[in-house]
Amino acid sequence: PDPEPDPEPDPDPNPDVKIEDAETGSKLELPEGSEAVLPEGTEFDVEVLPTTDVTEEVLDKVVIKENEESIVIAFYDLTLVLEGAPVQPNGKVLVTLPAIEGNYSKVKVIYIADDGSIEECVTTVNPDGTITFETDHFSKYAVIGINEIEKGSFMGLRNPELINYCKKEYDKLDEKAKELYPEHKLLMDLRSTELKDETQRHAFYQK
Repeated sequence: PDPEPDPEPDPDPNPDVKIEDAETGSKLELPEGSEAVLPEGTEFDVEVLPTTDVTEEVLDKVVIKENEESIVIAFYDLTLVLEGAPVQPNGKVLVTLPAIEGNYSKVKVIYIADDGSIEECVTTVNPDGTITFETDHFSKYAVIGINEIEKGSFMGLRNPELINYCKKEYDKLDEKAKELYPEHKLLMDLRSTELKDETQRHAFYQK
């Protein structure tokens, strides 16, 4: 009898995978050596979320230096979809997000979990301004811009009239705070009018 033909090999689930979200132009591809599996028909869906959805509590967890400030540039909900259902890649993938506007000394992409915890991703700013980062889990991600606070600024403000107004308002709060909390250790620092103390004053009154 004729020998049975060898079974056809299973199709490669990752034939040079490159998937693009039509709405935002965001792209997904596999880094060299990745074990991620993206079967044919997998779609990449990117939803743009309001940057205001990233809370101050979450932003405070981003690691920055004392002389730096951070802002949320963009916020996304990233999803892989196969046959109408969300899936995970089960391995490392590279995601490239749209170009950002503005100049920043550093840019970080962070994963934000449902409980508010974060994880900083390996992030690259490409020559065309797009942002590439590596992940193995699809969920909500924020692009964070970081800049040094310029000398002579007040909480990031540079308009002299606005700076003077804010400083006068803080002076009023200082006097009220001294009446209410005379033993508070931080109040000793509030007696200084040097610009370097404005961050402390701001943090105190936020509490």
